[in-house]
Amino acid sequence: MASALMLVLAAATAAAAVEDGESIMRAAIAQASARDEIVDVQMRLIDANGKERRRTATLYNKKSGRDEHLRLIRFGAPPDLAGSGILSIEQADRRADQWLYMPAYHASRRIASVNGGDTWMGTDFAYEDIVDPRLSEHRYRVLGEAAARGVTGTLLEATPRDPALAREGAYSKRVYLIDRSKNVILRVEFYDRDGERFKTLTNDDLVLIGGYYRWRRGEMVNTRKQHRTVLEFANWRIDQGLNERYFTVRFLERGM
Repeated sequence: MASALMLVLAAATAAAAVEDGESIMRAAIAQASARDEIVDVQMRLIDANGKERRRTATLYNKKSGRDEHLRLIRFGAPPDLAGSGILSIEQADRRADQWLYMPAYHASRRIASVNGGDTWMGTDFAYEDIVDPRLSEHRYRVLGEAAARGVTGTLLEATPRDPALAREGAYSKRVYLIDRSKNVILRVEFYDRDGERFKTLTNDDLVLIGGYYRWRRGEMVNTRKQHRTVLEFANWRIDQGLNERYFTVRFLERGM
């Protein structure tokens, strides 16, 4: 009887821990998601020798009335990438649909889910880094606390529930450091399929804009390639009624 009771209590404690981890991630995603948003970004791609390449882009985000999260990255520079873009449409019931458009090829190309771990436009970000993690596809476990830049946050481990997702995806797990007082992600560590950490995203310079916290700077470091991508954000336009026409393959290819 006592043993059975202990098993019940242990199961209840484990369920509470999972729910708590999911609620932490859900709050962070909600805080990062305005109804619609446009922001300009400067990108610096830096190799092991310190050589830099630069990109400029505009990021568009919108929540649709169909329980979708729509995202578009449109590049402005350098000239050979101007007009290029990546469109992502996230649905609640399936994996995100993504398309890449390069003017030189005159047509968009759909990104297969098995290629979600591929990096884009020379950056250290994968296609699957663009979209929010689907809560139903991951297990979340609170690991403890850690500090970054003087802020103490909660360490949250996310691992795929489905073995097929673990095989197809770029990561065996992610470890987030989340400031729960503001529900913002301070840092993300990315682990490959062998469980080795190879990328780290660090966010910096937090501002409050239109009721939402936003980072002015992010840096993704790939220690395996000795390469890093620095993002600098500016000129936010939040909750201004962005039209859904921006999030179509037609607009991706033609800009109209």
